[in-house]
Amino acid sequence: FAEHTDALTIEIKGFFSQLVVGAQEIGERPTAAFPSSHVGMSTICMLFALVAKRKWLFWVMLPFWILLVFGTVYIKAHYAIDSIFGLVFAVGFFLLFSWVFTWLLKRKSNQPS
Repeated sequence: FAEHTDALTIEIKGFFSQLVVGAQEIGERPTAAFPSSHVGMSTICMLFALVAKRKWLFWVMLPFWILLVFGTVYIKAHYAIDSIFGLVFAVGFFLLFSWVFTWLLKRKSNQPS
């Protein structure tokens, strides 16, 4: 990243481009992180809304989730692959820990009091 700074420059054309440049100047340098924790945590929140049978909450959060996924790539905080694997890892961890939680509950309910 130290040698390839061409991807760090943004052509300032309008209001939103200026907002992106300002956010990058104030915040961390856009160096990407694998996988995207922004996408991962927001995906887990979306999955919790579905599991809790709060479909209205899921639909309210969906547009913000979509904007976040594409926005992290747009402002060059992540590469596209970081966002994709943030989604994949989040679903994988959610399924794994849901299984572990269910297994622990069954194990606890089978123990004598």
